[in-house]
Amino acid sequence: MRKFGCLAKKMHEAGIQQDAFSLDNFLVYDENGSKKIIVIDFEMVSVRPKSLPVKLCFWYLAKLNREKGNFTNTERIRFLLSYMSYDYAQWKIVAKHIESMTVQIQKIGAKKVSRLCVRRNKKFGVFKSVRFHGFYRRTYSKETLENALHTMEETGKDEISVNHLKILRLTQNSPSGSGNRSLKQLWISANILFALKIDVPVPVGVFKRRLSNGRKKGFLISGMPDNCIPLSQCHDLFSDQKLLFSLARLAEQVSPFGVLSKDLSCQDILVRTQGNRTRCYLANYYSFSINRLPGETNKPVNMQTIRNLFQTHQQINDPRRKRL
Repeated sequence: MRKFGCLAKKMHEAGIQQDAFSLDNFLVYDENGSKKIIVIDFEMVSVRPKSLPVKLCFWYLAKLNREKGNFTNTERIRFLLSYMSYDYAQWKIVAKHIESMTVQIQKIGAKKVSRLCVRRNKKFGVFKSVRFHGFYRRTYSKETLENALHTMEETGKDEISVNHLKILRLTQNSPSGSGNRSLKQLWISANILFALKIDVPVPVGVFKRRLSNGRKKGFLISGMPDNCIPLSQCHDLFSDQKLLFSLARLAEQVSPFGVLSKDLSCQDILVRTQGNRTRCYLANYYSFSINRLPGETNKPVNMQTIRNLFQTHQQINDPRRKRL
């Protein structure tokens, strides 16, 4: 991360303006045991005769900061300190400013996605087949999705998993319902959360099938992270400090954009363990509500929701134990 910070600083000082400033534009190269970071993408790149203005530098750092979920806070601090030539007096002020700009960029991106996800474009498509129609993410083939839907219907179950895909049957009693308007709104809401970089399963598609009797069937397909289990299945829920920290981090992650549902349950949260890292995801797209309040206002509400979740789970599993 220190080398990455130095490279970003050199690029900006050299006047290299890379509008698509993201992790995909860099490659880690191991040369005789010494790692180097190389710029590999030169689309939307221009070179200025002088170094970039400070405000523009911060804007690009904020765009890069959207990927903060892939790094620990320590790694992010190392990057920023290296970028700022270890200016310990100013880095906290700059970090707060970049964080504010990151939230602004994410909100702009989410608003754009809310329009794009129900239209035909590079990322999204309108799904139409003999039996199903709806909206889907183009990174998944139509054949794969239709096969998953057929498998779902053959089982007669309300929820199945096919490889990394989770297929959920939506009914009139589901939070999203199964009508045209409700399915479309579910799709928009899911993609807004995903665009905000909130840890949720990848929204793959929503589909509807009209039966001969006039009834409708709705389906939601999500791309699930590897090695995930519901929070309710974590036996060390009250003793695992990494898990407690991950839940607090999830509450902090969503706070700039809104609040968790007061009815949040352990089934609404997925836990992913990868090596020594634990990460929590919102499994239910309806377990979060967007608002326009500042993160400082939302954060205490979200932390209390997490505490209530623990208390409820504790009482159900062992009513004799004291409340947290």
